[in-house]
Amino acid sequence: MLLNGIVLGTLTTFGMWLIYRKLPGKVREWLERHNLITDFAMFLGVYWLYGGTLTALFAAAVSGIQVSAYLEVKNHPDDYLWVYAGVAKVDEQLSGVKKWFRNINESYKKKIEAQSKEAA
Repeated sequence: MLLNGIVLGTLTTFGMWLIYRKLPGKVREWLERHNLITDFAMFLGVYWLYGGTLTALFAAAVSGIQVSAYLEVKNHPDDYLWVYAGVAKVDEQLSGVKKWFRNINESYKKKIEAQSKEAA
């Protein structure tokens, strides 16, 4: 139950973060400025979404903690430069994987083009 809540809360936070990134800039700025409202709304939303069970309570708590941490880093970037350095390091390490996926995509495109030329 506790592990389920942790996993559920983490996945929900990730999903909400993906939605958050697609919001207009003014909405994101408002959510960042009013972090207590954002945190409370996230907690209640997750708790309600998962049916008000004990697992939902754990998921909402985990999600609330993660949203609070994200908003803290976002609102005070000078205090958390090590987070930004870590993200840059991970992005640098993943550049090889990105190139690998790009190569796979290009070879697949060439294969599709060759098949369409043969069919015509």
